[in-house]
Amino acid sequence: MYESTNNNSQTHAQKLTAEIKKIWGKLTDEEIAFQVSNPTKFYEAVNNKYSIRKDEAEKTVKKLDADCAAACSKDAKPSDNASAPTAKAANS
Repeated sequence: MYESTNNNSQTHAQKLTAEIKKIWGKLTDEEIAFQVSNPTKFYEAVNNKYSIRKDEAEKTVKKLDADCAAACSKDAKPSDNASAPTAKAANS
């Protein structure tokens, strides 16, 4: 029976959110969600809570995004040990 690797791994967005929380833990879940829905509000929240300029925060998010994308693509690769039926020769 085939089991999807997605059952055991987080999506790219979930990983990115988790990494943002690690770096900017003072941000609320709602503020972090703005990163996708309203980036201006997201960067304003980062600036308000951490005094980090938008361009610096954007660089950080781009790096996190690239790192998460790489991790997700690594997680999505099929294993080399894919289940395949094996044949046994019958020696009579």
